[in-house]
Amino acid sequence: MRNTLKRISAIALAFTLLGTGTALTKTVAPQYCNNSITAYAAPENGWDNVGPYWYYYRNSQKVKNEWVKDGGYYYYLGPDGIMYTDWHKINEKWYYFRTNGSMYIGELGYNGHVYLLGKDGIMVQGITDYNGYKYYFNSQPDTGERFDNCHFQYKGSYYIARKNGTLYTNGWFKWGGFRHYAYPSGKLALGRVIINGERCEFDKRGNFIRNW
Repeated sequence: MRNTLKRISAIALAFTLLGTGTALTKTVAPQYCNNSITAYAAPENGWDNVGPYWYYYRNSQKVKNEWVKDGGYYYYLGPDGIMYTDWHKINEKWYYFRTNGSMYIGELGYNGHVYLLGKDGIMVQGITDYNGYKYYFNSQPDTGERFDNCHFQYKGSYYIARKNGTLYTNGWFKWGGFRHYAYPSGKLALGRVIINGERCEFDKRGNFIRNW
């Protein structure tokens, strides 16, 4: 009987606590937020950094599809206003932008190849004079790497590039087991020609065959 009364008392106490609203779980006091936070405002003019991206503003408007010159360097803002880095094609011309966004000029080593960006930043293609030497940069669409240590054809003529990319010019030389003769332009002599009074015959790739 005593145990039964204890169980009844315990049950009654539980119902009492629930009925009176006595908290069985911890209550949290109301939290009030500060709603006076000022919204982010982009600059009226100049650069703005949002996450990993950079933007440029002019008269409070984000610049898009446009070049910007700042501090003596050129930058380009894409269609979404994001500053370009790495390789990008603009108006059918290729450019390279450093990690800080500035346009690159000069020789560039990239993924095992050498490229040349002109004074206007445009990637050079075809045969060009650079630092007193002639070079050939791949002229196929969306390429541009320098040719090194190879025999190649360009616009109907043959040329040979040394290991450092410079083209053979102005005279006789041996490459690939054959003698060749290169004119000042870098073009190889083909067919039957007279060189310094000597009658020379070359095959269609510029390899010397014999004197005639």
